[in-house]
Amino acid sequence: MGKWPPGKMRAKKSYGQHFLNNENIAQKIIEEVVSFNPDLPLVEVGPGKGVLTKYLFLAVSTVGTEIKWNSRPFS
Repeated sequence: MGKWPPGKMRAKKSYGQHFLNNENIAQKIIEEVVSFNPDLPLVEVGPGKGVLTKYLFLAVSTVGTEIKWNSRPFS
């Protein structure tokens, strides 16, 4: 699966933002969520780079995600 959004994103540290980059941690989080209640609808707020999002879509029945289009790529 490709990275979204393309390019690099800069976290807004003034908001306390941090992006999840570790695929193993994302998988462990999803395993815990699914073991709690696999039929629970989920909404992911501020998906960042989408590392967690792709596992959510594969693991649970309903996922809503908020995408902020004002995030700016940098090089």
